Amino acid sequence: MDTIVQFAGWGGVAILLGAYALLAKGIVSQRTWPYHMANFIGSMMLAFNAGMLGHKPFLVFNLAWISVAIMGIARANREGRKCRDGP
Repeated sequence: MDTIVQFAGWGGVAILLGAYALLAKGIVSQRTWPYHMANFIGSMMLAFNAGMLGHKPFLVFNLAWISVAIMGIARANREGRKCRDGP
């Protein structure tokens, strides 16, 4: 189980940093669902890691991050945004 928890932690970090790097390079937009989906998946993995390790502040932080990502996914879907700001 320790290997799964560690994989979830490091994988979540890699996904969140990767999403932010793609945003900073202009490859994805903060108004599109791929960016928010990466935040959702990465935060889910980190929340699992934090929960398993008993790190409550980090767990709460990631649960909040998940909520924001869900709102972003919903907004991007309503607006029909795929990868960039275009139609």
